[in-house]
Amino acid sequence: MPYFNMRFLLLITAFVLSACPCAIFAQSVNLDEPLHPPVDYPMRLSGNFGELRSNHFHAGIDIKTAGAEGKQIHAIADGYVSRIKVSANGYGHALYIDHPDQGLTSVYGHLQAFNQQVHRYVREEQYKKETFEIQLFPEDKQFQVQKGEVIGLSGNTGSSKGPHLHFEIRDLNRQEPLNPLHFNLDIPDRIPPKIFNVAMYPLGPKASVNGEGRKQILDVVARGKGRYKLMGQETPRLHGRIGFALRSFDFLDSTPNWCGLYTVKLYVDSTLMYHHQMDRFSFYETRYINSLIDYEEKIRNNQSFQKSFREPNNQLDIYEYLRNNGIYHFQNDTLHNILYRITDTYGNTSEVTFQVRSRKQPPRKLNQSDTTTPQDTLRAVPMAFDQANSFRRSDIRLDFPSHAFYDTIYFEYQKQKMADETKPFYSDLHQVHNRYTPVHKNFSLSIHPHGLPDMLKDKTFIARVDEEDESYEYTGGEFINGFISTNVRSFGKYVVMVDHEPPQIKPFIINNRKISFKIEDELSGINSYNGYINGRWVLFEYDPKNDLLIYRIDPERLPKASSYELELYVSDALNNVATYYDVIQPDEEPSEEH
Repeated sequence: MPYFNMRFLLLITAFVLSACPCAIFAQSVNLDEPLHPPVDYPMRLSGNFGELRSNHFHAGIDIKTAGAEGKQIHAIADGYVSRIKVSANGYGHALYIDHPDQGLTSVYGHLQAFNQQVHRYVREEQYKKETFEIQLFPEDKQFQVQKGEVIGLSGNTGSSKGPHLHFEIRDLNRQEPLNPLHFNLDIPDRIPPKIFNVAMYPLGPKASVNGEGRKQILDVVARGKGRYKLMGQETPRLHGRIGFALRSFDFLDSTPNWCGLYTVKLYVDSTLMYHHQMDRFSFYETRYINSLIDYEEKIRNNQSFQKSFREPNNQLDIYEYLRNNGIYHFQNDTLHNILYRITDTYGNTSEVTFQVRSRKQPPRKLNQSDTTTPQDTLRAVPMAFDQANSFRRSDIRLDFPSHAFYDTIYFEYQKQKMADETKPFYSDLHQVHNRYTPVHKNFSLSIHPHGLPDMLKDKTFIARVDEEDESYEYTGGEFINGFISTNVRSFGKYVVMVDHEPPQIKPFIINNRKISFKIEDELSGINSYNGYINGRWVLFEYDPKNDLLIYRIDPERLPKASSYELELYVSDALNNVATYYDVIQPDEEPSEEH
């Protein structure tokens, strides 16, 4: 008997009765009048709410700024600044404004600058604490703003890959992001989502797709606006418990960017099996995205498939309806009709329909070489997702907490000698399962080094190795009972390394207006940086995207002098320190070094 989500029905009822586009989110949300747009020009998006990102859902919308910085950003309603964050990564310069009358918080990320009042406050606190990265929570109503007031300028700070405004609307009480496209922001969209592929997954030792115990990915072809079918004439043959997935994206008017889906529904023979909808989510659950997607396809081929079945340890709350966790058991010799229906926030809909043939008996000879079941991995160790697991060898120890995985895995381990003698390796290369399997929680990794001189112990760390681009990711480490131990959150290849080389500092621009340096560290990475002029700490801003450290000369904080002695100290994660010293003459003509 179908299971109906009563919470969903009640929320829809509230929505209809109130005629408020936000009533489906929370009773505390109240909009008596429209919000002011965050920008003063027609909005076009490069990213939408719920879009699939690395290890998380996109929590807002990305508003284009025509490739430029410095666009005026406006408060969407009356309120006050509740939080300010300046970071080299993430949202960069970000402003959070509470709107008590609406029950909302608005968030503005990647800003170039705050308004003058907030800017002065932040700069005072940075100098007081002698730090560029800072997070501040002003007193209630210390910085009140009016609807439509300019609160800052758009930029490209933090982890932004190009100038734009990252904009969020959150439930004020729960601080959960809400879908901004429900708030009548006048963002045109008349384009239905596009569907590219359908995938089918055998979920059990006897399940099969076209006689094989591995997933099958099939292309689809358009047959009219918003209507698709499988490419080719052959009807897929299925047996046993089967899950489905699709690769599909939404598109909005006047922009080529591939955006995320709003609603996905899967029907088998007109019976709803699966329905998820991106209205809101909790930051606590966002990493469960790695169970929603086909993680292997994402890592191996950079393809985003969304599963329409739920794994045992997937605790996402986006599911409006699930029948048998979205899994269908094919066990009779008959044809079945499959329908996917995808809808965007504005109601534009696309569908792909096709038939599959159910097999009553499994194939006589299942292709075991392609299965992902325990039978093909004799060296595998079963690890249940709902209990703690450990793995021990003479030179490696692994400890996994309960619910570290989304389902039971069959753990594999290998090791090999490191061939590159030019790198400072002090262990074998340990292959910890495979990088195509996601891990939800941190687990403990301990490796016994060999040939490590005592004098290098405090410069030792565990690195995750990416052999494709020959890179080494610092994961930390400390010595415990002869092992170097750290916590990691990914399977893959690990090795013990040392880093006793300081970062590199190269002058980039030095003149009477700005001082900047290129700073780089090959192994453990930049950890801290401090600059002084005539013995006084000055604010250097770090831009890791471009490996730049920048000080914009502030005459109010830098007293006039006949010369300025510049000292710069940059350290990596293992406390290797690089220094730079120079004397700057204030009457020098501006010069640049590249």
